[in-house]
Amino acid sequence: MTGKTANQLVDRSMFEELAKKHERFLANPKTGTRLLLANATIENVQTTAVDLRGACFINVTFQDCSFWRTNLAEADFELSAVVGSSLEGSNLRKARLRGVRLRGTNLKHADLTDADIGPATVTLGGGTQGADLREVDLERANMANANLAGADMRRSNLFECDLQGAILRGTNLRDANLAGANLAGADLKGADLSNCVLRGARIADCDLSETKLDGAQVFLGLKDFDKKTQQKLLSHIEWVMSEGRQGHRASFREADLSNRNLAYAELTCADLNRADLSGSDLTGAYLAGADLQGANLAGATVSDADLRGAILKGAALDGVDLDSAQIGGLIVKSGGRKTTLETRIDG
Repeated sequence: MTGKTANQLVDRSMFEELAKKHERFLANPKTGTRLLLANATIENVQTTAVDLRGACFINVTFQDCSFWRTNLAEADFELSAVVGSSLEGSNLRKARLRGVRLRGTNLKHADLTDADIGPATVTLGGGTQGADLREVDLERANMANANLAGADMRRSNLFECDLQGAILRGTNLRDANLAGANLAGADLKGADLSNCVLRGARIADCDLSETKLDGAQVFLGLKDFDKKTQQKLLSHIEWVMSEGRQGHRASFREADLSNRNLAYAELTCADLNRADLSGSDLTGAYLAGADLQGANLAGATVSDADLRGAILKGAALDGVDLDSAQIGGLIVKSGGRKTTLETRIDG
């Protein structure tokens, strides 16, 4: 170990010296010392692009620290707490974060690929402490294949977070923001996604058995389409979420989309000209600015669907309750100017 006594305070100068020794250790184990801390408090430390791969922090409290773009790959943070601190842009690939308390931490753009954020064993009898990630900011973080089983992630921000293949069994994600998140292949068995924001979330090949989805507005119909259509829908989600910088606008011109589950599907500005959507469930679907000219919507359910600025000229609307949908003006910004597009319907 480092010779630090239990609960010793490690200030900025002390940490900088420990970090230098660790970097020398990485270059040549004979000339440096691996950073190993336990039962300590690290305060007011700020690092940028420091290499702390494989460092060990057991039951350590990080108070008011900033580790920006720091390499913490394969580091061990078991039972540690991060308070009022930031790990933005840092590399935490394969890091061990069992039982960690990260409430309110800034982890934007962090790479947590293959990280282990499961529960830690804290008693000889096998008692465990789950990871606390409540209100953590993980916007656009990479958490592919991460183990988040049993973690408390209530009210966390996972906007456009990559959770592909992640283990989220029994994870509490109530009231979390998962808009645009990639959940393809994730294990969500027994997870609580109640009241989550899931607009544009990519949910495919997921285990949703026993998953709580009360109040969550999520598109679950992707699996019912062929692979080509799935890819087109996913590319369109990417196009919408990136504001046209990535992905491709979907064209379903004259496509047969009848009797489909398209509830909460992301179809903003999609080309659905003369498409057959008869009998489909479009509850809460995002169709703002979509081209639905000549489309067949007979018998479709459009409750709470966003049809602002959509073009419905010549569309078949027999049995469609447009009063239950959102229609009217859609404000579009382009070149510093604002334009209002109204929903266009015959008559």
